[in-house]
Amino acid sequence: MRPAGGSGSYLCLSAFTSERITVYTIDERRSHEVVVDILWRRFRGVLVSDCFTAYDAQALEGWLKRKCFAHILRELSKLSWEKTRGAVRFPRELLAVLREASKLREEKPWLGEAEFRARLLVLEEGLDALIVEGRRFTDPDNARLAKRLRKHLLTFLELEEVEATNNRAERALRPAVIVRKTGGCNRGERGARTHAVLASLLVTARQQGLNPVNYLAHVLTVGSKPPPEA
Repeated sequence: MRPAGGSGSYLCLSAFTSERITVYTIDERRSHEVVVDILWRRFRGVLVSDCFTAYDAQALEGWLKRKCFAHILRELSKLSWEKTRGAVRFPRELLAVLREASKLREEKPWLGEAEFRARLLVLEEGLDALIVEGRRFTDPDNARLAKRLRKHLLTFLELEEVEATNNRAERALRPAVIVRKTGGCNRGERGARTHAVLASLLVTARQQGLNPVNYLAHVLTVGSKPPPEA
């Protein structure tokens, strides 16, 4: 499940999406409680997210998670240009490891299991050495990033179904944000809930190969079971 969030009024719009289901929620809270409300405390999937701190809350401690690879690479590239002297070594060394991880993911379908495991072990050891807990950093940005990267970073190499980024959620979020802006944003809880429910139904119907308009009309007039012709 891949969440993404954005604000356009005092209510925060978030999107939770998988291959077949998308759920939007619009809530005044911008915290882990929204994640728990949607996915429940016993969520057993993999939560792919950006680096927003709410996803690291103690209530989600037992969840299998990974941080968006693209977000991390962009931040490391930025730091590698901005930092000087000794502080630049960490982002550059980390970039090298993560680029090798990306290369390994691309090559995985053509590798034998033994070779893949051997290369993965080298990457994990290299990453652990760079971000090991207890390592002292004189640069605060490097220290902050090392702490963040201890959050199941290489999960996408182990699990075939886990994408490297949360781009799916970001794409799902954009049209809903545009609707809010062109409609003057959500001015109350009732309107926000209606927007979230309708958007969730329409997008999910499209993901499942149904005609969104026909499906929504059927749900509103007959019931939740898809029409036979869908």
